[in-house]
Amino acid sequence: QELLDAGFEYKKDILSQPLYSPELERSPIMHEKSLLIKNGKHKTTFFGTANLAPNPRYNRTFEIEDDTFYDRYQSHIESLKDIYRKGKETKEIADEPRTLIQYPDGTEVELAFTNGNYNPNDRLADLLKNNKLEHIDLSHFVITHREFLKALGVAISKNPEATGFAVADDRFSAIKGWGLAPALVGIDVFDPYNRKVTGLSPKAFQQIESYVYQRPAIDPKTGKIRIERSENGPPVARHVWHDKTTVVDYVDDSGKPKTSVFTGSFNLSNNIANSEFQAQMNIPRDSWINKALKHSIRNVVKTEPNYAIPNLEAS
Repeated sequence: QELLDAGFEYKKDILSQPLYSPELERSPIMHEKSLLIKNGKHKTTFFGTANLAPNPRYNRTFEIEDDTFYDRYQSHIESLKDIYRKGKETKEIADEPRTLIQYPDGTEVELAFTNGNYNPNDRLADLLKNNKLEHIDLSHFVITHREFLKALGVAISKNPEATGFAVADDRFSAIKGWGLAPALVGIDVFDPYNRKVTGLSPKAFQQIESYVYQRPAIDPKTGKIRIERSENGPPVARHVWHDKTTVVDYVDDSGKPKTSVFTGSFNLSNNIANSEFQAQMNIPRDSWINKALKHSIRNVVKTEPNYAIPNLEAS
């Protein structure tokens, strides 16, 4: 409303595809969480897992100052603007090839967008299948990508010295539901259609330290715990673990140690109908960003034992 009051016009400056309604079959939604700012020749891209919302969440945001990254994302936005101005849905946007940006220090960033035809999470499953896993950090609001779960089980079983650390949100950590977090501790999960997803084997899940984040939200105005009134819509009564980040340490077929990070708006999910963005960052193993990412996940769990509950107990 503030934008409209300031002179912005709906369907000209403020664009959307057909609006989501929880009472109807879930239509694809605009789920990207990015902000591009240009000031003269200076270009800055913010992207990550955080909505522009005041609700308490565990999220992460990256600030990228790189013209190539900005220009590629801006090109994608122009495609969305063209489609939405015509009243069309995300699925009608043309397929966009993944873009690989390489930096002098060996860092690589590959940008990927969805329109219903490609799942960027397949890159993660393929990485686990084709390399020797050493360690994996999973920080996720929801895990529903079954092919990834299978690949993880196989990869971690192949290397008895491989380890994992995982934290998931409690909204998708039920034994009966869509989320697969209980499978990380060997529990079979049944989806709403009663289809079973088999939990990881004891050999595999014993190598993974995993938690479920269960934290109520405090209303900033009243100071009281919020009460969830409906399962439809956003979980405003929860301090949601809303991150969508995976960090993988592995050894490639040449014997070289590597680290890859997968992060952005896209959950570890098979739902590719939404408009989503995910970056795969291939970074030096000893880089500060690798250490910072792991610190940001593990230390929150370590310092909040009243909210980060061991997965087996929580599930």
